[in-house]
Amino acid sequence: MYNNVPDAVARAEAVTAVRGSDDFAAVSAAFKRMKNILAQAAEKGEVPHASAETSGFQHPAEIALMLKEEEIADLVKKAADSREYVSALEVIATLRPEVDEFFDQVMVMDPDPKTRNNRALVCCNGFFAISRGLRTFRRL
Repeated sequence: MYNNVPDAVARAEAVTAVRGSDDFAAVSAAFKRMKNILAQAAEKGEVPHASAETSGFQHPAEIALMLKEEEIADLVKKAADSREYVSALEVIATLRPEVDEFFDQVMVMDPDPKTRNNRALVCCNGFFAISRGLRTFRRL
C-alpha cells in the first residue's frame, strides 16, 4: 500500500480535505496530547495495564470517551480499509465533544495509581484504536 502512488495521493487529498475542519484540528491536537501523556507515563515506567477497571471510572467524561472510542474504531478501520479516507477522517473528528470534555474535566495523571492507569488507558485505547484505523496515513 505504501508504494502505491495513486493511493498515497488519495490519502494526502483526504487529509487536505479535512485539515481545515475545526473538529478535526481539535481532535488531532488531542491525539498529540494523548501521545505525550503516554510518553510521560512510559518515562516513569507506568505503562497502562492491558485493561481498565470500568467500575473504577470516576468521571462521566471517562466513560463517554471510552464508549465513543469503541463506537467509532471499527467505522474508521472499515472506511480506511475501503480507501474511503475522507470518511475515516470525518468519523475521527466526531470524537471532539468527548475528547474536549475528557481533557477539560479529567486529570489523567491522577495521584492514585489505579485511577491514573484507567485514565491513561482511555488515552491509550483511543490513540491506538484510531491509529490502527489510520495506519494508512502514517507515511504521508
